[in-house]
Amino acid sequence: MKHAGKNYYTWRCNKKCSLNCPAILHTSINKTDPILKVQHQHPAEQSKIEIAKAINKIKQNAKCSGANPSQMYAEAVSQLDVYTKARMRYFFVIFYVIY
Repeated sequence: MKHAGKNYYTWRCNKKCSLNCPAILHTSINKTDPILKVQHQHPAEQSKIEIAKAINKIKQNAKCSGANPSQMYAEAVSQLDVYTKARMRYFFVIFYVIY
């Protein structure tokens, strides 16, 4: 068996095909202890990072509070810049449908 006894996951950049990015990250089976094996060859998209942070904040708030979901969304979005807010709507819909 090819992966028998393997105690880590290998993650590749989602721009591997479009930008030919060779970035590789290993994490434990529990998805902790990240080790960057190969660096990215492109700059980060800051708005996507901010969107991911906002979505994580919404998820954390949903676990801890009884607030209305639209209220949690509005609070998270209010802290973003205009460009990221415009992109947030698209990414949040995609995220919500997938997860």
